[in-house]
Amino acid sequence: MRLFYLLLVLLLSPTSLYLIAADWVVEGSSEVSKDQLGETRIKVSPNKIYITAWYWVQREDLLSQPESASHDQQVIPITDLVIPRKVREFYEATKPARFKKSAAKAEIQSGLPAKYLVVSITEAGMGNRLRVIGSAEIMAGLTNRQLVVYWPVNIHLPGRWQDFFKRPLVMFENSGLSELGYSFERITSAQPNDPLIRNLGLKNNPAAQHGVLPYLADYREPIVYFESTLSFTPYKMTRGDWLEKRSAFYEQLSPNEWIKQEVKVFADKNKFDEYYMVGVHYRGWQMGESDNNEKLTNDPSNKYIQEFIDAMKKELLRPDSKTDNKPVAFFLAADNQSAKDAIMKNDLFSGRIFTRSDEIERNTVRGQESALVDFYLLGLTNFIIGTSGSSFSKEAAFLTKQRKKFSVGDDPYHNRKN
Repeated sequence: MRLFYLLLVLLLSPTSLYLIAADWVVEGSSEVSKDQLGETRIKVSPNKIYITAWYWVQREDLLSQPESASHDQQVIPITDLVIPRKVREFYEATKPARFKKSAAKAEIQSGLPAKYLVVSITEAGMGNRLRVIGSAEIMAGLTNRQLVVYWPVNIHLPGRWQDFFKRPLVMFENSGLSELGYSFERITSAQPNDPLIRNLGLKNNPAAQHGVLPYLADYREPIVYFESTLSFTPYKMTRGDWLEKRSAFYEQLSPNEWIKQEVKVFADKNKFDEYYMVGVHYRGWQMGESDNNEKLTNDPSNKYIQEFIDAMKKELLRPDSKTDNKPVAFFLAADNQSAKDAIMKNDLFSGRIFTRSDEIERNTVRGQESALVDFYLLGLTNFIIGTSGSSFSKEAAFLTKQRKKFSVGDDPYHNRKN
């Protein structure tokens, strides 16, 4: 997998020389040909990255055009690819003017009325789609780009955006890009040397996505494209600002009238306001074909039920001073009825646990709408106790009073942090 972002290495030496690599970094176990990258050749093994065409320049030369290059091969450990923020900021402040000139020229040649951030979320359910769109919307705002979303209707989510939300969102088919000569096929097949389209690809490669997505602001092409299932924070944004913007995204989503009414009726009927509500979400990845994933460990026996019950018992012991003098109660959502039954039958929670009786399924629009009712009811609580690795409860936590989710159980995704 090729990662396209700039690597800047700052060498502290008496001669004040700086080493600037070409604009390409490759990760994986493949070789990129010279034809693909022009004058730069990069070869990769699992543990090393080999890069040619390095520029050695004096500090003052960074403001001009570094033309001389040493073509001796350099070897850099993959672990060094995390670029210190100060180094990145230094590079931004001293970036050669030719980069800006070439970007401006490309924008004029593109014939596009604006710059675009095109996002594809093909293999993703509702939680993953929402977190990608929420992150991409923040990045699009910071980079003055029009966000365009490719939202397929498939086994992972059998409904369109407008089936669930009233808030406008520009879909690819309505963006006008195809009419301007930029079809989805052209964008997704763009090569590394395309001056108009930065095709990042990425798809389901968490390591690559974490190393690239926060730095989307660095790209100058009129169209930047990526596919992802992950949330990401722009590297120049503080965690606090990011949390505020993500929460605002969910507060402004505006679900359809059926979802909104179902949430209101259930919360009013069960007097949510009279309790210190805690959300509980159990995800066993038992939703049929869409949960059949070789990277995912399913939980057909609901093996973490006791851990959930133990966590809930601790919440019942909260002193009144930490519950606004309200009794603790729970709203329970789950992706299978047996998990609900196992938790509901515990006598300790009698009269203090609420759940909906709708059939649990995700293969219809109504099933997805029902899941979103659970999503917004979880959001009405103070915080969520939820299954590790579930984006559904992690994203719902942005709507809670404390904006927190406490994870229970092991991460079901292999080699991935929650």
